[in-house]
Amino acid sequence: MHKHDELRKKREFDSQMRGNFAVYATKLELIINEIISYYFCQDEIRRTEIIEFILADMNFDRKKEILKAVLKEPKLAKIETKQKLIEKIQNVQTFRNKLSHSVPAPTDKPEPNGVYNMRVVRYHKGELQKDELLSNSEFALRIIDATKAIFHLQIVLNLISGDKAKLPFADEW
Repeated sequence: MHKHDELRKKREFDSQMRGNFAVYATKLELIINEIISYYFCQDEIRRTEIIEFILADMNFDRKKEILKAVLKEPKLAKIETKQKLIEKIQNVQTFRNKLSHSVPAPTDKPEPNGVYNMRVVRYHKGELQKDELLSNSEFALRIIDATKAIFHLQIVLNLISGDKAKLPFADEW
C-alpha cells in the first residue's frame, strides 16, 4: 500500500471513530434538552422556544445541573440509579471532550484484523501533554455506556412527558 493511501485510511478511521462517538454525545444532549423543556412546559410551541432560545445557548454543565434538579421530581422516585446516570453522562462528556481536543493519531500499524487502534494525543504550547492508546474494544465500551445513558434518559423523558415525547431521532434507532 502506498504511504499516502495508508495515511488517508488512518485519517478516515480516526474521523469515523470520533464521528460515531460525537453522534451519541449529541443524541444524549438532545434528550437532556427534551427532558428539561418538558419539565418546565408541556406546550409544544413553548417547549420548542425553550430549546431554541434558552437551551441552545446553555453549556452542557449547566444542563447537567438542571437535569440533577429535575431528577428530584417525585414522579421519578422509582429511578434508582440517578447518581449512576449522572456519572455516565459525565463520562460521555469527558470522553467527547477528550476526542474533540486531541490530535487525530491512529496507530502506525493495524491489528491483525486490519483495523487500527486510536491514539489520543494532546499538545499544549507545542509540547506533548498526553498520548493515550484506545483499543477498538475500549472505544466500543464507551459507545455502549453512551447508549445506556441514552436509554435511561429516554425512561426519564417518558416519565416527565407522560409518554408524549417523541425523540427527534427516534426513527434512526
